[in-house]
Amino acid sequence: MSSNNKTNQDNDLNTTVDNELHDLGVDLVDQNELEKSLMEKADKAIAEREDELDMKRLEKARKEKAAAQEQLDKLKIKLKETDNVDKLIPKINEHTKKLREATRDEKDIVNRMKDRERRRVAVPPTIATTSERQMDETQREYLIRTDEIYEDDGNESNYKHRLREWILNRNMMRYRTTHEEAASMSLEEIKEKTSGNELNEDEIYQPHPDFEDHELEGGLRVPGELWSCLFDYQKTCIQWLWELHRQEVGGILGDEMGLGKTIQAVAFLASLHYSNMLGPGKACVVVCPATVM
Repeated sequence: MSSNNKTNQDNDLNTTVDNELHDLGVDLVDQNELEKSLMEKADKAIAEREDELDMKRLEKARKEKAAAQEQLDKLKIKLKETDNVDKLIPKINEHTKKLREATRDEKDIVNRMKDRERRRVAVPPTIATTSERQMDETQREYLIRTDEIYEDDGNESNYKHRLREWILNRNMMRYRTTHEEAASMSLEEIKEKTSGNELNEDEIYQPHPDFEDHELEGGLRVPGELWSCLFDYQKTCIQWLWELHRQEVGGILGDEMGLGKTIQAVAFLASLHYSNMLGPGKACVVVCPATVM
């Protein structure tokens, strides 16, 4: 039998199988396309959740901003009517600081939401869903887009740079909350005051300046900024995972898609690391699809 005839027979057989499956209501889908479709839905769900949380944060920041401005207006009136100026100055500084922080938070939140919207608009569906290399793409860009490789795969300097930036930002936030004079300082002045501390990697074990840690029975500390972002059922999941961990048994987290299984797992691992129960010298094996990583 010639190779052409064999190929034709194989094609006919595949077509017959496809038709039979279709008649049964079963359609074949390319695995790469399926993975991309699922990731798009997951990314969309995460983005919508982030937007929802940021809207709540934005509403809170604007209320705090309005309240601080209202108090300042009242204090300015009192300032004109009293001779005891020194008594009012600390309160004016306090509410000025609150107003500045609320204004900064409002700006940061709005910028985050705009960035997410720009990213959504910047990625056309045809690019996001196709597994084919585009005409204007380099091989490296194609591999990064299809999650075959990552932008900073194995690049220690990129990781160290991100870590230093994160530590510096945390130090600046902490300086604002612990130094009254920071209310009248510019961002550059605060940055200068805290420069040099970005090499202090112990910062990852320090509580967030604006969020109180949540401690579970048995000593697990959940970072406050993580705990505040979780839904109630996700918080329950963290407690459940911690109980399994304490009993040294396994478990299966079988939530429906989009309910945040990855977020819950990441939050739990982050809490173990934050509590010095996981980290240097303590091995951890994560088995998951590359797209999750």
